[in-house]
This record gives sequence, C-alpha cells and structure tokens, in this order.
Amino acid sequence: MNKHVFLGGLMVAAVLPALAAAQPEPAAGGYGHDAAYTSIDPWTGAPSDIQGRETWLARNIHTAMSAGAMNIDQGRSALKELGHIRETDAAYHAAGPLNDEQTADLQARLDAVHATYVKAVTHNSVRSF
Repeated sequence: MNKHVFLGGLMVAAVLPALAAAQPEPAAGGYGHDAAYTSIDPWTGAPSDIQGRETWLARNIHTAMSAGAMNIDQGRSALKELGHIRETDAAYHAAGPLNDEQTADLQARLDAVHATYVKAVTHNSVRSF
C-alpha cells in the first residue's frame, strides 16, 4: 500500500470524529431535537429561529444574486418560495404559538430553499457569503 494513501487515511480517520464532536447540537425542543448530528450543519452561521432563518436566507440569496452566484431566475424563484413560507408562518402564528408539526413544516420548506441556494452557489463556484 502506498504510504501516502495510508497516512492520508489515518489523517481523515483522526479528523472526522473531531469535526463531528465540534458541531453544536440545536436547542432541545426545536426542530430535529432528537436527530443525530454527525455532519456539518448546513445552517452554520444562521439563527436557530424560523424568522431569523427566513431573514438570513433572504439576505444570502440577495447577496448571491448581486455577486452573480445565483442567476436572476434562480434567485427570484427562491425568494418567491421564501415569501410563501413567510405567509404560512404568519398564518400559523395568527392561530397561536407554533406547534411541533408547524415548526417542522416550516423548517423542511426552509431546508428545501436553502438546498436550492447552496446548489446554485456551489455550482457557480462561490462558496460562502
């Protein structure tokens, strides 16, 4: 076996557990509180609350569009879906505090918009904003 491949494998085996252990777990009671967090959180740097994530994501989409990392159609589509999420969020709140099912629904929809953003930005070789 090539000694560089062997040493590289040892390095990866040593670093991966440390990276996984360094990731903070979300606050108990929130979306995904019972999930196993073993990979890097794609929401790193984002607020943990729904409205904070909506604002953070909108700002990042606008920044990506301005920088050319997302084309206008991609950006408008993501912002349109984000607007629908905000409307649903407002309707849920009008009926009272969010329950676990509503929170999970909003977070899943935010995750989908976020995945679109990450895919567009990564595809265009811009890594972060």
